[in-house]
Amino acid sequence: MRRLSSFLLSWLLIGLGATSCRDDVPPAPNRPPTLTGPTPQATRVTSGASVSLTLEALDLDGDMLTYVWTQLPESPAGTFDTPTAASPSWTAPMVTSSQRFALRVTVSDGRGGSVQGAVDMEVTPPVAPNNPPTVSPPTATPVTVNEQQSVALAVIATDTDGDPLTYAWEQVAPTEPAGSFSDPASAVPTWTAPAVEASGTYTLRVTVSDGNGGSAQGTVEVSVQHVP
Repeated sequence: MRRLSSFLLSWLLIGLGATSCRDDVPPAPNRPPTLTGPTPQATRVTSGASVSLTLEALDLDGDMLTYVWTQLPESPAGTFDTPTAASPSWTAPMVTSSQRFALRVTVSDGRGGSVQGAVDMEVTPPVAPNNPPTVSPPTATPVTVNEQQSVALAVIATDTDGDPLTYAWEQVAPTEPAGSFSDPASAVPTWTAPAVEASGTYTLRVTVSDGNGGSAQGTVEVSVQHVP
């Protein structure tokens, strides 16, 4: 009986020791997430333009990750379409001169582990819309000439943006017989009337361009007389 009691006590103590050993095992330490990026679609954008941000985050413990994007400085404020997304887009704020911003993301695993990443962005002011040139009605001196005689043409054009202007003169009606311009790229060329079989009116047109997609046109009529 004494041997049986000793045997049972020994097994009880072994069981308690094993339980104690299991209870003393510390939990595995939490490992914070790691990230690659963020990487922007571009690092230089114009006010009002949007840029896509790409980020890859990994958590070795398999924890669910959360994301928070912020902008520094906070003002003037751009906007994230989804500031809690891994890869949002950011719309640049309005600026009057070139300004740099840091876009920062904090990735958390919900267990006290976190990591941050940031990317620098340069924001430039918006490009002012182009204003086309304005053209005063062209003049011809004289307005009536005999065939194969010359007239002095002139046009006055202005551009509020200060763009350099180019000129292109052409005979538009009738196109034949064709007269000739001394310099069709000048603001003040001469035009020599063609030899004609009958008197008629010729329409001359000038196109003024600013080099930025803006243009304006003007026309003048010259009466050409046939000389028998």
